[in-house]
Amino acid sequence: MIWVTLALLALATALCMALGTGWLHTRYRLGRLADDAARIATWDRRARLDEGMGPIGRIGGAFNLVVRDATDQLDEARRRDDRLRELLADLAHDVRTPLSALKLGLGSLPDAGALRAEVEHLDGLFANVATLVQLEASRIPLRRKTLPLGPMVERVIWRFGVIATDRGVSLNGSVPEEVLLANVDPVAFEQAVGNLVHNAVKFCRENVAVVLTAEGDEVALRVLDDGPGVTMDEVPALLERGTRGPTGLDRGRPGQGLGLAIARSIAEGHHGALIIGPCKAGGTCAEIRVARVS
Repeated sequence: MIWVTLALLALATALCMALGTGWLHTRYRLGRLADDAARIATWDRRARLDEGMGPIGRIGGAFNLVVRDATDQLDEARRRDDRLRELLADLAHDVRTPLSALKLGLGSLPDAGALRAEVEHLDGLFANVATLVQLEASRIPLRRKTLPLGPMVERVIWRFGVIATDRGVSLNGSVPEEVLLANVDPVAFEQAVGNLVHNAVKFCRENVAVVLTAEGDEVALRVLDDGPGVTMDEVPALLERGTRGPTGLDRGRPGQGLGLAIARSIAEGHHGALIIGPCKAGGTCAEIRVARVS
């Protein structure tokens, strides 16, 4: 009888050990499953679940099929986005080239201010589209050089002067006699300043002022208008792509809602900042600050 009891005890011990070993193995595989799933959640494209034997392996195999299908669809969507970005970039370039020639031709014609204003408006729209393509691709090629900002500001005021005149707006600039140097990409920085001026001309009532000053180790470019103004609570939304300003004073020219967002990206790309807020005397003040070069 004692031998039967000992045999039963040995069998029970063996079963417990087998169950314990199996449970430990199951816990190990579940732990690996959780770790691999966490890697997939962080977009680790090489991560896959264990496809061993048993129910856990079948779960891993089925999940891997879903991951592979989703990855293939994502890759195809990215390829389509890349092709669309290239198409938009080519389109913007192809349209802006004849627009530039048209601007030169109109500059020599009398009484062509209204038409030139339309061309400037279109050129600004396509410039923003081209920059948006670069932003979406996370690449803004900045080719910086040290140059005086005064002539650039005066050029922007001259360019948008025809739009201001066409809309019955007074556009004035204040550039100091002192040469203010900054290390900027001339094309991108001029586009950012132009976006601020264009925006102010669209939404002002009668007056826009552009002021270039030196403040310590920075250069500040301010664009002030006498429009409806903004509150500080409204500023974050205005700096998002696709957000348009108030339509009441838009003078029948709805934009893309890109100008301020692009200006901010360009300013930050120069390690500077775009600051938007209400003016003390009413209206809106938009300011770009960048480091000054001695």
